[in-house]
Amino acid sequence: MTFTSIFAFIALSAAAVVALPAADNAPAQVYRRAACDQAGKDVMSYLSMTRNTLGVVREEYYRVARNPTLAGTFDRIYEDFGIVMFEIKDELGDPVRERSASKALNDGRVELVQTSQVLDTELERNGMAYPGSRLAHALDAYEDQVRRAEIMIVDLISCWKSAGGK
Repeated sequence: MTFTSIFAFIALSAAAVVALPAADNAPAQVYRRAACDQAGKDVMSYLSMTRNTLGVVREEYYRVARNPTLAGTFDRIYEDFGIVMFEIKDELGDPVRERSASKALNDGRVELVQTSQVLDTELERNGMAYPGSRLAHALDAYEDQVRRAEIMIVDLISCWKSAGGK
């Protein structure tokens, strides 16, 4: 065998190995799948905790409001939580290769953040969330949790993509 034919054989062998699709049960895929499943469970748990904090904000709002006008805003936020949690739960039931960041999940995530900002703005503009009040403390905790939840959702979507999802 000549040097050229040996080099050609090695190059063709390497190209064939690179062209093979990664097996679903390869150790790296199994690890990624487990990591994504755990990340999904963590996001669901955190979203549930954030929704409970929103309940505290709502209770404090109704406790101090003389003329409550933000009921629709609270309802929209709960709706956004429902959409995001449903989409994540739905994707967790699918195989990793079929998981994707649907338009509904991305739209729900954006709506959740925007509606939460509207709530914050309205409460502060009305002077209800004055510094030191229980409502202000609950609202601050809720805002921090929403920001963290948004980051966790984006990280989860990245995890799905790195594990072979769409």
